[in-house]
Amino acid sequence: MPISEVDKYLWLAYCKAVQNAVGGLPGHKPALFFTKKAQKAPVASPDIDPAYTNYGINNIINNFLQTNDLFYDPSHHKTYTQCLLEVTSSISNKTQGDGDQTRITMTGRNLTSALDQALRERARALENFEKEEGYGLTGDEDFSQWWPSHAPAFSAAKQKVDAVAADYRAMLLNAGGPAATSLARDVNRIIQALVGGQSIDGITMPACHASAEITRELLEKDRTPHAITYVPEFISPHYTSQVEHWINGVGDGDSSTQINVADGKQVDESDFGHAATDGFSYGHWISFSASKGSTSEKSVSFDSLDTDTGLDIQFSYDEIQTVAIPAGDWNVPSPGRRYQLSNTASEESRKLAFPDYLVVVRNLGFKISIRDTKFARQVDEMFENAKTSGGSVRVFGIPATPDGDSEKATEENAHVAEWDLGNGVLSIRPTADAGFASVVALVGELNIS
Repeated sequence: MPISEVDKYLWLAYCKAVQNAVGGLPGHKPALFFTKKAQKAPVASPDIDPAYTNYGINNIINNFLQTNDLFYDPSHHKTYTQCLLEVTSSISNKTQGDGDQTRITMTGRNLTSALDQALRERARALENFEKEEGYGLTGDEDFSQWWPSHAPAFSAAKQKVDAVAADYRAMLLNAGGPAATSLARDVNRIIQALVGGQSIDGITMPACHASAEITRELLEKDRTPHAITYVPEFISPHYTSQVEHWINGVGDGDSSTQINVADGKQVDESDFGHAATDGFSYGHWISFSASKGSTSEKSVSFDSLDTDTGLDIQFSYDEIQTVAIPAGDWNVPSPGRRYQLSNTASEESRKLAFPDYLVVVRNLGFKISIRDTKFARQVDEMFENAKTSGGSVRVFGIPATPDGDSEKATEENAHVAEWDLGNGVLSIRPTADAGFASVVALVGELNIS
């Protein structure tokens, strides 16, 4: 079903409500980036091994942001760090002849391709390790000890990255020029951050996936992670202290904001700080997936409904905060100021924004009242289909389990959805074990190129 004007204006009203709650954005040239597919916020506490928190932090903050888009997609095959490598692999050196520049450019492309393959193979190897660990087959080994002898495809892919990276750095240094040494250093740090596979101060941090069940255990007892990978370092003590504060039940009290089409029509698309000021691609404000993990979602069109009288949306929360998550020493702040991009650099490289803050909400919820029998029955049918097939309800990007367990989050969802056909009310509420935080947006720095 195509995106409607109602979808667009409700999204704009919601985005503006979040922006108003946040207040002034931190940073030199910041912009707000929202997602149509929100991610669960990781659990955090000084008593929990930081590898579990790091995994979630990396998944959320290390997203691919573009200066001309209000939204980002967590399922995009690139991360910020991967695209930053593309940027540093697309630098022009005026001391080089055309032939040297072409060879360096081609080797840079080979490097990013080899790295993409290595990351895919690492993900497969990690999945196999987690399965074998579940069967008790890995003993006391962690992933870094296990993969060299059990994951030949990853081992080969990593060796290729190391070889191509060595060639690329040698070409840069041989070509000379005032920026050659610093560029070779920056490229090396980014590669180490992505696939170095070891702890490097300021470059990597340990990360371990925690299922919904493990997350609940972490709040009650110690657990030693074994399925550890090393990912680009992001520094998150502010997040840990904020979430610990919220888990302990300290909040500002319940706040509620109405979301409506009329307010959305008053929002200027240029209000959120992006390089582009219109033409953004919006999604459905409400949708239903047919099965667990399905990317196919259906929606109800409210275009023919008088939304002033027939639809009421309340966005509720206890507290909204921006939380700084600075990157480690692998990051290249404002690469466009330090280096000159070549003419062959991709548009994605030119429009890359640096994510450096999370917008985190405590006890986020929605209450949607539909005062029209026809539309209420459409929602009822889709809700029941999603419920019986193990799907989800999604409202402004937040996924919820239809009639789910209000005490326990699932792997994908930290909210539950309840539908009352008689009153035409859809309620989205956080689960007891995961309502401490929902990430609804990122703050990105535009002035990097």
